[in-house]
Amino acid sequence: LRDNSVPLSPISSLLPNANAGFWLYHKYWFIGGSAFNLFETQIKKSIFPEKTGINKLFRHYFLIMGGVVNVLPDPLIDLIPSMVFKQVDEVYNPSADFNLKIKYREIKWKDNHGLWAAVSYRNQQGLNFMIGMKANMKYEIGYAYDVTLSYLSAVSRG
Repeated sequence: LRDNSVPLSPISSLLPNANAGFWLYHKYWFIGGSAFNLFETQIKKSIFPEKTGINKLFRHYFLIMGGVVNVLPDPLIDLIPSMVFKQVDEVYNPSADFNLKIKYREIKWKDNHGLWAAVSYRNQQGLNFMIGMKANMKYEIGYAYDVTLSYLSAVSRG
């Protein structure tokens, strides 16, 4: 019994691609962007010649921007609103996520390693709740729970 969707001979090919991004930040703001699959490489058509649409790596674009708002004069609490804009060429309409992170720096696990909580809204798709802490100067540890707001909520939890 032979499955015609599985090629008989080994298939190997080089698929060049490129990604690019940038990140700029200051004490009170940040902005970043990235683009993936810039060459929109086509996966070898000889594998599935009748299905050309599914063999393409589409470009992905992301843009993030946000800022830091000190709530009190002695900044124990910081509000960090941000937005993420996303676009996948020829596949999905542009979308945006809206985020609000609240950092409370008075509760410390170690020196200057404060706790934070955040909420994120993905337009008509989901709501995310996050908590975490800064482990050291490089890393933060956190947990996120996703509440699906679309029709997928019947089969998706957390």
